[in-house]
Amino acid sequence: MQPIQPTPLSTIVFDFDGTLADTHQSIVEAFRATVDECRISCRRDPSVKELITIPLSEAFELAGVHDRGLLTQARASYDRHFRKIAARISRPFPGVTATLKILRQAGFRLAIATNELREILDHLLAAFELDRLLDASVCADEVDTPKPATDMIDGLLQKLGSQARNTLVVGDSILDLKMGKAAGCLTCAVSYGAHPAGMLSRCRPDWLIDDFARLLDIEPIVAVLDGVQSN
Repeated sequence: MQPIQPTPLSTIVFDFDGTLADTHQSIVEAFRATVDECRISCRRDPSVKELITIPLSEAFELAGVHDRGLLTQARASYDRHFRKIAARISRPFPGVTATLKILRQAGFRLAIATNELREILDHLLAAFELDRLLDASVCADEVDTPKPATDMIDGLLQKLGSQARNTLVVGDSILDLKMGKAAGCLTCAVSYGAHPAGMLSRCRPDWLIDDFARLLDIEPIVAVLDGVQSN
């Protein structure tokens, strides 16, 4: 009997905030500036981990914003503050741009699944010059249910013509890992973002790395890179 060959990897789906880009401080500063500008009396101040993992609307709800008019005002204020702050202090993590270029040149389909808003994501991808390296993306305001539901992955796989068993999900939070596993994908956690390695390990990711460039060392990616080099 011939040994079963592993399914070749063809698609990689990344989280954005905390995985590709170091935007955590920008998110916190923009949220606080919005609270001040809109004179929101916070019922509860969302934690940093909450701000960088949950959708923005949920963060404002935690702060006690339930009026639709105020929520609309707050989202517009946050968008304005975040664009200005992120363009000034946020950057891709070390090794991200170079690694994405290698993966793209090797023929991988690359995508983003993020709880970020579409307008903000497009602005930052262009500012960081990452937009040209990606094939697709989906944001929280484009799906019925955000992470850890599989809506984002399901939509991306359909758009890219990919299958879950050929797809790797890379993220810095348990929401990313739960989404990837529920969709039937392989998962890789990065330990430098929202959640520490111990918490991520409890989700049993297939790989756990502490540096984005180490993505090039995991087995299914090495197999593709070796195949490209031998041709």
